[in-house]
Amino acid sequence: MQDTRIISVATSMRHCLALSAEGEVYSWGDGACGELGHPDGHAVAGPRRIATLERIESIAAGSEYTSAAVDDRGHLFTWDLAKIGCAPNGSLGYELDLGTECQLTPKKVDTLSGDRVVGVAFGNGVTLGVTDAGAVFSFGVSAYGALVHGSSSACEMLPRRIEALTETGRRFVALAAGDNHSLMLAKDGQVYGWGEGDANGSGLVERNTPQRLTAFAGERVVLVHAQRYFSAP
Repeated sequence: MQDTRIISVATSMRHCLALSAEGEVYSWGDGACGELGHPDGHAVAGPRRIATLERIESIAAGSEYTSAAVDDRGHLFTWDLAKIGCAPNGSLGYELDLGTECQLTPKKVDTLSGDRVVGVAFGNGVTLGVTDAGAVFSFGVSAYGALVHGSSSACEMLPRRIEALTETGRRFVALAAGDNHSLMLAKDGQVYGWGEGDANGSGLVERNTPQRLTAFAGERVVLVHAQRYFSAP
């Protein structure tokens, strides 16, 4: 890739993504469940362009099997282990058959066609996004309250706005996610979060309720970052 100007990278435990200045996305690593975005589903030892993606502005890689990209029109594309869903009793249902139950190539999330997505992040089984209007949405599966929709349900297969953040009256501009916790940055520099607080260093104690991080009261935070078990506003 010595002749390609790379402006952003995203990595997971199994694969890597790279975004070029021309809006092209390259991937390499383990492709067992579609995380590379190539139709053959094979592992790739070196960077290979994802042919169906163009005019991309941001990329994200989940902890293992998930990938996403946002284009210059605010369309969200995902490709990953597609058949992780809800069991009949409402609990988590993981149905994994490598090579047959996967979204091998990028697919636009059509239910967000009326919104312009500007950022995306992955938690443990959960996809989070923020729009240019400052709204935050989530979907996926989680046993740790990461969906934040005011119920004990662990499953939400379509993107759904997080009303608890809308009710704060703040406009959110950036987000970050660890394995079991999430951080949201508001335009005024305030940080909200939720999840497994005893394990991530954020000081959060509520799983399913967004809270303002009072440790940053009086400060104007400009960036949030989260990894598996730590937070870094």
